[in-house]
Amino acid sequence: MKSLDAITQLVWGEYGELHSEPHEIESALRLAARLLRCRATPGPSDPYRSFTTLIYRDQHGQHVGTLLLRGNIVALVHPDDTEGLMVGRRYVGAGPLWDALSATGKLLMLSPGWLSADLTAPERQLLLASPDAWERYSVHYWKPQTRGDTLFNGWD
Repeated sequence: MKSLDAITQLVWGEYGELHSEPHEIESALRLAARLLRCRATPGPSDPYRSFTTLIYRDQHGQHVGTLLLRGNIVALVHPDDTEGLMVGRRYVGAGPLWDALSATGKLLMLSPGWLSADLTAPERQLLLASPDAWERYSVHYWKPQTRGDTLFNGWD
C-alpha cells in the first residue's frame, strides 16, 4: 500500500478519512452540475499543479463557481484565484455550488478558515518529514505559509 502524503494526513486529521474512488469523484462532480443545471469545464492546466481546476457555468454562461480538486479534496475559490502559484487565494465556503458538492458525500469540502490558516509548527514538521520526497523538498524550498498554499500549488 502506498504511504499517505503528509498534506492528506493533515486534511484527514481535521476532516476525517474519506476514501472515494476516481469514478465516484467524477460522478459527484457531474451530479453537482446536474443539480445546478450547469456545466463544469476544466480550467487552465499546468503540468506542475498539484490540483485540477473546474469552472462551473450556468446555461447562460454565467459563472456559478470555481473549484480546486486534489483527489477527493475540494476548495471553492473566487473565480480569479485559479493560478497555480497564487498566494492569498480567496476561498469560498457557502452557496449553491458548495451545497451541491457537499450533498454528494464523496468529496471533502475544506473550509475557507482552515485553508487560509497559517501552517502550525507541528504541521510544517509533519510536511518536512513526509514519506513523499517531492513533498518534503517542495515544502522546504517553497516555504508555503498556509494550508491552502501547501495543498493547492504549482511548484515545479
